[in-house]
Amino acid sequence: MASVDQKFEEILKEEFAKIDPATLLYLEQLLVENKPAVRKIVQNVLDEPNSKETQKSLQKPYQPRPPPRQRKVRKNQELLREYDPFPA
Repeated sequence: MASVDQKFEEILKEEFAKIDPATLLYLEQLLVENKPAVRKIVQNVLDEPNSKETQKSLQKPYQPRPPPRQRKVRKNQELLREYDPFPA
């Protein structure tokens, strides 16, 4: 199974393949010339609070549901057997 970093790299490669080379060169030049400014912008984006929709989804931890009660399963199976067009 690929790690998260490998998946992230694959996604980045796919996205960079969609961008034309001239734009990529321009972005690379900006990074070289303004490394502190770019780092500050990225840090500001990372520090921004999450949206309300994201917050709602993050606040709900995963809680697995219990399996269906056996009585309901048995009733369902009995109903299916009763109306089965091809009984065994």
